[in-house]
Amino acid sequence: MPPGPAPVAPRPRTVAARVAIAAILAYQALSIAAIVANPQWNPLTRQLSEYALGRQSWLQIAAFLASALSYAAVLVALRPHINAAAGRAGLAILAYCRRLEPLPGPPVARVRRRDRFSA
Repeated sequence: MPPGPAPVAPRPRTVAARVAIAAILAYQALSIAAIVANPQWNPLTRQLSEYALGRQSWLQIAAFLASALSYAAVLVALRPHINAAAGRAGLAILAYCRRLEPLPGPPVARVRRRDRFSA
């Protein structure tokens, strides 16, 4: 029997697209897990980033890291396909959004406006 064609390795863009899809699904799953793990907080009145301050803060921190990974993977996957100026501007915005993701570490104490003025 003659040997069949050699298996083709997936392209880096294809791998990056799959990583982006997996990372955004992980972000959603971890965010939901953080909400479920902290029943003392109402998700309708709390921002999602506040779940990084609770007992199960590692869940929301992992979710933020997954979101950052998805931004980076989308940037890698789309870069070769963008040639127009508007497309480059969109990639620049995507790269900027990736920069805005919070870094893991100890939470910073927050002072709310109403707390500053109440005495």
